[in-house]
Amino acid sequence: MYECQLYFVDKYIVFIKSYILERRFMGVTYDILLHYLNKQAEATGESVLEKIDVYGRKKIVDIGCGGGFYSFQFAQMNKFSEVFALDVDERHLEFVKKQSRKKNIPNIFPILITPNQDDLPFKKQEIDLFFLRNVFHDIQRPIKYFSNLSKNLTQQGIVVIVEFLPNTKFVEGRTGHCTAENEIQLIMEKAGFSLKKSFQFLKPKQSFNIYQLK
Repeated sequence: MYECQLYFVDKYIVFIKSYILERRFMGVTYDILLHYLNKQAEATGESVLEKIDVYGRKKIVDIGCGGGFYSFQFAQMNKFSEVFALDVDERHLEFVKKQSRKKNIPNIFPILITPNQDDLPFKKQEIDLFFLRNVFHDIQRPIKYFSNLSKNLTQQGIVVIVEFLPNTKFVEGRTGHCTAENEIQLIMEKAGFSLKKSFQFLKPKQSFNIYQLK
């Protein structure tokens, strides 16, 4: 009975998200969705951040920032760092801008990117940390993408990937918004990375891995 209730809750959440996105409701309504997404991220956010070597990273990139939960955390943990919040949706970036002003966080810099963009607007060996949460499946040419990204990473830099797993118990795993962990590892290997750390506590819903340059 409990699993059945969870299934319908999942279906309802997906319906609400898609309805809001497709209808492009007024900004206030969309902001409610982004607040909700940030609350979802917050549920496991502290545990994830504890496993990432964030302190001392001068330049951090949050790819697919959404409502900006992790961008805000990175910026507050490293007050003298620069945090670049990237997304393909201008509404997400406007939300991040508004929340940054509201929270008095001056070191977040929103950047609009395109869905098929294979290279990011950074210099060689400029970035200390790339962070991707639940966006890997949206990258159209991942080997090329991460091969290009490797050039932007400092020698001691890391790439953190949290991604939904194919799992019929969860709505994302049933609807294709996911990537198998071994597939991610194979792609990253081909793009010039090696696995540095792997964590299990987000499973069976998500994988959580940290990569470094070979």
